Amino acid sequence: QAQSIENLLRWADSELNDRHMLQLNSPLSYTEAHHILLRGWICGLVVPNPHDLEVPWSYLVEDPLFVYPRYSRSGLVRVFHRYQITTLEARDEFPEAAALFMDSKDEDEVEVVSYWDDRYRMTMVTGALTTNSSNQEVRDGRIVYPLMEHGYRDLQGKSFNPWIIIVPKGTPTRRRMPTKGSEDTRDVVKYIGMGILRPVKSLIVRLEKLASQMHTEVAKAANPPTVDLTDENDLPEPLDTGVGARNVRKQGIQDVKILESTAMKPDTTALLTLYTDRLQRATVPSVLYGSGANVQSGYMV
Repeated sequence: QAQSIENLLRWADSELNDRHMLQLNSPLSYTEAHHILLRGWICGLVVPNPHDLEVPWSYLVEDPLFVYPRYSRSGLVRVFHRYQITTLEARDEFPEAAALFMDSKDEDEVEVVSYWDDRYRMTMVTGALTTNSSNQEVRDGRIVYPLMEHGYRDLQGKSFNPWIIIVPKGTPTRRRMPTKGSEDTRDVVKYIGMGILRPVKSLIVRLEKLASQMHTEVAKAANPPTVDLTDENDLPEPLDTGVGARNVRKQGIQDVKILESTAMKPDTTALLTLYTDRLQRATVPSVLYGSGANVQSGYMV
């Protein structure tokens, strides 16, 4: 029986992944990794799908930028999900609110606000921006799912919030200490949800600049600049730098001096090693791509 349950879950996971990809998405694991790298969070929602008898539930991976969880000491208390979709998507997802979108184009955006806690849920949809008689932009809204019990319960019959929110190697909540003013509050939470690659952004810029300088030095070594010496009345022909080329000059009248350029400056190697080592520690190590590495990534340990 345990093996049958495992086989069912593996099949359901594969089926949900295929359906996710059919909506012009990358595989679920790629989407989750994308949000980890960009936001530092994974936010998912498991909801029933009564229209499908084979897999009667759906797993929705949402952008953490639009998910607002609130926690207490006992765990997740409630979640607000506020996001925008096109009118074409809204007509399919919320047919109950079709009247809001009758005068809207398919590419117009509408806003969806959902509320979830361990017992209740509610969803409101706003229409596209319109201009009223006072020349003010307004949105018409409609509650498509009124406040009602969502029915999620564990094996002991206790209700729970269906949202799955994971913060790998980052802050586990949006909780903050009491502050005196709104400015302090914004300063505390403005970097929450930051991706793990943000600290190495400036390092990558320096590494690319160093690589550009190294390419310039190598190019100078392959085709160095020259100084041509001659009298005013007899200008020399340009040098031919091809393989086996011969360049003839008048002795004592015409001469050529090559401006020596070191292909690799002495300090370049040390800087390159330093930058590469820091990138390895802050990101995914190259050993995962089959190359040897003598350092370990701080996020992979």
